[in-house]
Amino acid sequence: MKIATRKLLLIPFLCVSLAGSIQSFAAGIPDMLSNIDILGYSFAQKQLAFDTDESGLYSNNPTVVLEATGTITDVVENLRANLDKLVTDGSAFLEYAIIEGTGILWFNSPTLLALTHEGFDYNSQYADSDPTEELTADEATAKKKYVLVYDALALVLDEAHQRGLKVVVNIESLAHVINRAAGSGIGSSTASTEIIADNLPAPDVATFRQFVSEVLALNPDAISAEAYSSEYDSAIEEMATAAGIPFWHTGSGVGDVWSGYYYSLYPTVAADYDSYIYLHSDDGLLSLANLTFAHARAENKSSSLVLGAYNPLPCDLTRTKADLYSTSREDYINQEAPQYADGTAAENCATQFWRNLALFGVFSQRPDHLLFSTDLVPSIDAYLNQPLAANVTARLMEHPYRPARLPVANIVIQTPTFDSNIDGYSSDDYLSDIDLTVMPLVTESLDAAGYETVLTYDTL
Repeated sequence: MKIATRKLLLIPFLCVSLAGSIQSFAAGIPDMLSNIDILGYSFAQKQLAFDTDESGLYSNNPTVVLEATGTITDVVENLRANLDKLVTDGSAFLEYAIIEGTGILWFNSPTLLALTHEGFDYNSQYADSDPTEELTADEATAKKKYVLVYDALALVLDEAHQRGLKVVVNIESLAHVINRAAGSGIGSSTASTEIIADNLPAPDVATFRQFVSEVLALNPDAISAEAYSSEYDSAIEEMATAAGIPFWHTGSGVGDVWSGYYYSLYPTVAADYDSYIYLHSDDGLLSLANLTFAHARAENKSSSLVLGAYNPLPCDLTRTKADLYSTSREDYINQEAPQYADGTAAENCATQFWRNLALFGVFSQRPDHLLFSTDLVPSIDAYLNQPLAANVTARLMEHPYRPARLPVANIVIQTPTFDSNIDGYSSDDYLSDIDLTVMPLVTESLDAAGYETVLTYDTL
């Protein structure tokens, strides 16, 4: 049975073929991991144990040191205790980020540390060129250098491997630095750039390859990234393949493990208040993830479901996200201390939503890996203050999985050729519109009808 549809100019051809069944690629409980700061947080004390102390960040000689915030003073012993806890909880993987968009490095990279804005005197941004004085430049445009805080990667890899844990090394934040410098791609917009990337010197592809070589020389078990342009993605894929390790990549088409996100927009930029009212935007992002998983099934790729508890959700069931307010509608809604329009605090129940979304995502998509993204305070607290992975595992085991073999719905999208100068939009615009408008209806309806969705382009 085939269903062919011609509807509107934006949809030249959409074919859904309802076929027999295929073997499930991922079944049972997925491997669960987190990207929580394994060095800085204490799992035992459920709080930050080490924080950074910064000085002269915009100078010729920036410094950042790691300092204890409480009674735990040995960072190595804290790391070992955290890793032991992961083993006890049954974890097989952890993800470790070695670079931040602020230029902070958790890995001694001679390549990045040598990069500077050519011909620029960093001290000139300070009064009287003295880094101890007030910064005179605007922080959104002030130039920075990379700075090493703690050479942790080799240590993390060694200690994890001794315990049988695999480490996925995350290098995403460098993509935002590159995009900001190029003025295109994720992280390049003026409204949100300073949130995820500062004004740092951006490596070209050749220099980037040197950086990746430094990472691979320490023998990580996998490398993960997103937001890079195609030439950088291709470099990562080629080098990871040569090193014999997987490349975990957000979205489909590149890498070995394809990741999809199950969370809504970051509530951290101006005008996001509107996205709280237009709740369908959340469904749009879930749809993009579902397309990634459907494409992974078609290509027999491994998949990872990335789960984030970002948007605050009122515990009061009579209220919705649209009721949340900030001090000004021109400002973002505070995810750490949400409030209503009258100024009263809104108790945040995002954690329960997080667990439910994990259950739904694993049941419907059956990923190989489930990653708890813990880069904002609410999700960090949720991960630290309850045995989240164990809780989700227990809930998954309480419910029967769908049958191992399901009838297949092969969704085929015919790739168009549009000229933005003639048609008013490009082929990429078309595919993006399809992803955000039509595909949520297609994928969710077929899933609800009991089909396993498989997405291909142009051919069955």
